Amino acid sequence: MSNLQARYEAFLITNSSTIGTIESSLRSLTWLLPGRFKDAEIVGEALTSTLNLLSLYHDTLLARRFALVKSTNPKAAKELIPPNAHTRYTRAWCEQDGIYRWGARGLEVVRFTQLVLEMLLGRFTSRKGRWRGIFLLELTKAVLNLAVLQRTKRPTIHPPIPERDVDPTTLPALIDLTPESPPLKSPQASSPEDKLEKDQVPKHLSNNHVPFDPTGKPHPLLSSLSSEPLTRTVIEDYLLPKALTPALIKSPTTLLQPLTGLGHWTSEIIYVLRPLIFVLLLRPTASNLNIPKGGIASTSINYNSGPVANPLRTPLVVSVAMSVLSWYLRRSPPASPSSSNLLERLEYARRDREIFWYLFRGELWSEWTRPKLENFSQSLESKPLLGLLSGVIQGWLPLVDEYWYYTAT
Repeated sequence: MSNLQARYEAFLITNSSTIGTIESSLRSLTWLLPGRFKDAEIVGEALTSTLNLLSLYHDTLLARRFALVKSTNPKAAKELIPPNAHTRYTRAWCEQDGIYRWGARGLEVVRFTQLVLEMLLGRFTSRKGRWRGIFLLELTKAVLNLAVLQRTKRPTIHPPIPERDVDPTTLPALIDLTPESPPLKSPQASSPEDKLEKDQVPKHLSNNHVPFDPTGKPHPLLSSLSSEPLTRTVIEDYLLPKALTPALIKSPTTLLQPLTGLGHWTSEIIYVLRPLIFVLLLRPTASNLNIPKGGIASTSINYNSGPVANPLRTPLVVSVAMSVLSWYLRRSPPASPSSSNLLERLEYARRDREIFWYLFRGELWSEWTRPKLENFSQSLESKPLLGLLSGVIQGWLPLVDEYWYYTAT
């Protein structure tokens, strides 16, 4: 078994770029499957889930192999371009904390499979059974998020695992993991500069010793400069990516500041529990187990809102209010470009964009967004080429009606 795994790992590294192309192509095909044949959306989503899980396994293998290469042959694995803040933070926590690592991986596995699981529940269970399944999925995600929050004591970020940051096309040269023999020691005393081999000096430092060409040929450090006049903006755009910022020298686990104060903790807990409470409010009851609008029987929990007795107490309004409260209580990191809180600002910006998905929820979807999209789709039907877009919209509208996780945040 270990021999088979080693062979697959070697094959993956040798053909990683081809595998990435195949994964992307098959994932793109899933957008064209809905409505083409019976159960096409289940087949397409199952294919997408499988590809995502396979990519997650590939990323784990690539990261493990790259770490092994770095430990045995550092010269072949120099990272001349340091990883981004998200990769450094999540990689550090995954390496030093087992609970975080398994909790983060569990969150990704649930995220990749939740939609296909809902489709299967809708096919083989009743509305109550489907709601129970979705509730258990959201409960699992909430528990895992709270476990990650407890281990880090910092805001949860998405995704909680490092993304693929190693160029697969460079990995075939890293297959040979034979450690290099140590250099022979010189009997004569030498300066520290002489002891450092030339090929061990990073390129961005060795370039500093390249003299200027008397013929007027541009220096290697200046060859990538724009041909535009050297204004302040051009110079800053060239130098800033090469500057050593505070975030690059900080410990990776401290790229996010710990939560301090009751308000910050409350904000994070509300954000984690918000999807669970939304689903809990959509539980089937005697008042909402009716046939959906249009006379179409469905097990979707999107129809569990029931009669609206008070428009300020619908599940959608409660969820929006929780999002606003979480936004109000959270801390506001400084907005300076050189701030070490870049990762936190990016995460909060992503959460702010999630408000957009409420347009596809509850009464806001059925009474405003869906009619707008239907009218827009009908206006494109008679136009050449744009009619294809109309068909795509009409094919996806019923899926948004039917499946909770098509627009879940």
